[in-house]
Amino acid sequence: MLPLYLAVSDAGAAGIGVAAFILYVFLLFFFGLRTIKRGHWVLFILGFFFFPFWIVGGMIPPKGMSRMDAMYAEKDRSS
Repeated sequence: MLPLYLAVSDAGAAGIGVAAFILYVFLLFFFGLRTIKRGHWVLFILGFFFFPFWIVGGMIPPKGMSRMDAMYAEKDRSS
């Protein structure tokens, strides 16, 4: 039988693992959908194989936006 302090720490580690997995899945869907919404289809498809493509696709401005439009969109987002 395990001492009580080991059983508690194992449960805490499992809880942190479950929370990290839930956060990972949430971010996976969030950045994946945001990449599609912004019109970056190639980055979306590549994101299935290498997740950072979805992060990049979710962060860069929408496809077809001029540099000035991107600047105004960033200004609106920051205020």
